[in-house]
Amino acid sequence: MPHLLTRADVEDLLDFGGAIACLEGAFQDQARASLTDPLR
Repeated sequence: MPHLLTRADVEDLLDFGGAIACLEGAFQDQARASLTDPLR
């Protein structure tokens, strides 16, 4: 049986600042063409 996460579960687990920093780094890598996208 799957475990469904509630909004409160996600809020407790998510570090919003860390998520933003991760996305920012990924976009910077993509802009420098150092990020590779796997073939679909």
